[in-house]
Amino acid sequence: MNHGMNLEQFRMQAAIGLCAMSAVLAAAALGIDMVRWGGPGMASVLAFATLVALVAGLALFRHQPAFRYLAVSVLMAQVMATLIAMRGHPQQVDMHMAFFAALAMCACFMTSRPSWSGRRWWRCTIWGWACSGARWCFMAARGSIGSCCMR
Repeated sequence: MNHGMNLEQFRMQAAIGLCAMSAVLAAAALGIDMVRWGGPGMASVLAFATLVALVAGLALFRHQPAFRYLAVSVLMAQVMATLIAMRGHPQQVDMHMAFFAALAMCACFMTSRPSWSGRRWWRCTIWGWACSGARWCFMAARGSIGSCCMR
């Protein structure tokens, strides 16, 4: 009895995982809006509108490739919503690394070689976490944090 998983089954399970991640990011966007801006704003509207589209896609065409494309599009919209909610905050520059990590995750669905894309995602994520503190310390010592953020 073979319990192996083919590429399509793996992609479907990963798309369900992206749905869960999108729900977490929608809640994060709402939470950031509430704390920083006192109520729901542009970020919350974007996050929950795209989450509704994702739930509709889950109900209507879950087992089709179009659902995977919807899932990655919604994930990117959720990351953008958190960036909108973080606008003007000193950590917004660090939060933009989440955009690139999510983009690399989405590449797993666009290629027939998901292992390379997965490695790229891990590399972006780990280097982003590891270098973030060192980069800020170096730039603070040079006095160039403001000029870096303006580029």
